[in-house]
Amino acid sequence: MSILVLDDVKLLDVAGPAEVFGEADRYAVVLCSPDGRGVRTSTGVRRGTATSSARPG
Repeated sequence: MSILVLDDVKLLDVAGPAEVFGEADRYAVVLCSPDGRGVRTSTGVRRGTATSSARPG
């Protein structure tokens, strides 16, 4: 399960779905951003991501 994270995201909008799907044994939650870099939430918290959402070619 990939969750796309963008700059100025509300931290709860990331944490809520990550917790719900993380508790379900069928999903491995991965945070991603458009360029693979970390993002800054609306309150200034920096959050790293595991991968980019960009598709090759």
